[in-house]
Amino acid sequence: MPGLSDHDVVFLEMSARAYRKKPPRRKILLWKQADLESIRTDAKAWSDDFVEKYTTSTPVETLATSIQEALGSLVDNHVPSKTSSSRYSQCWFDTTTKRMCRKKARAFKKARHTNKARDWRRYHNIKKQTQQTCRKTYNQYLSNIIWLPSVQNFELADWQYLEN
Repeated sequence: MPGLSDHDVVFLEMSARAYRKKPPRRKILLWKQADLESIRTDAKAWSDDFVEKYTTSTPVETLATSIQEALGSLVDNHVPSKTSSSRYSQCWFDTTTKRMCRKKARAFKKARHTNKARDWRRYHNIKKQTQQTCRKTYNQYLSNIIWLPSVQNFELADWQYLEN
């Protein structure tokens, strides 16, 4: 009879989903495109100025901040940089898949620009190959996560892809 007991069935309905934060944008220095000769000349000029400006009795903190600022300005002025994407990249997306996607984008751009049937056919073929490659790499990634040989590794699997 209801009301005679203090026990009751607990019913809980919830939706649990792990959300991933976007990775922060980071500055990537392109050292292959750096102007090394101008870095050398500016560093030589800075070192001459540094020796004239400071003595052995100057505090170490002042010397360290001066060196840090000078090196930072050298890198900022003579080494080109780019910023990483804040877009979340899928962990199963390998270099061949990225290459196929870029190839597909180039083919689409060309087909849209020329509007020739030959270019559209080429784009559709590349699009089909890209979809197949994406599906294949995704399925391989999932099968590697789910069907691990040992239980210990199974507990460390990437649970974001496993849903109820």
